[in-house]
Amino acid sequence: MRQVEDAERLLDALFAPGPAGASPRFLRVTVTGKSSVNVRVPLALLRSGIRLAQVLPGEARDAVGRALGEKGFSLDVLGGKPADVESLIAALADLTLDVEDGEDHVRVFCE
Repeated sequence: MRQVEDAERLLDALFAPGPAGASPRFLRVTVTGKSSVNVRVPLALLRSGIRLAQVLPGEARDAVGRALGEKGFSLDVLGGKPADVESLIAALADLTLDVEDGEDHVRVFCE
């Protein structure tokens, strides 16, 4: 039982809100209407992906970039540097995107 209590304590600490002015920890996307979606992506995942991309050989990075482009994803995060990622995350902190079409409501924001 001790392990469960420790795990709960760690999860509570992980998802606790940070101090005011702290950088965001999650990108959240919610959709309400006919369908309901609530996705919370840790921004640490973005940071880790950029670090991983930096160790990929150039050919592999190019292939991934082409595959993303075929799916309509044109942001070149694979060539980014950690400082660029932090700038992107800082910009995302100020972003709130709300879209309504009468039936559905989509909201994208950082928390």
